[in-house]
Amino acid sequence: MHLYPIPASENLMLDLYSEAPSSVSIEVLDILSKVVGSFEYPLTKGGNTLLTDVSFLENGTYFVSITSALGKREIRKIQVLR
Repeated sequence: MHLYPIPASENLMLDLYSEAPSSVSIEVLDILSKVVGSFEYPLTKGGNTLLTDVSFLENGTYFVSITSALGKREIRKIQVLR
């Protein structure tokens, strides 16, 4: 899994691989762990590139929680800067 660009300004890209058609949910949390954005994306088998709009976020530090349909969860820190 690759999350870029960091810092982000308008969009955040996520490259990930799926072994079968599935889905993934993405939550953006502020520094106090409040959910400020929630997205659901379908995945195809193989490589997937997902585009997430972060233009609504203020400049600052956020956490991105990525959860697969199987319940596997990863959390990454991002910066939004314009």
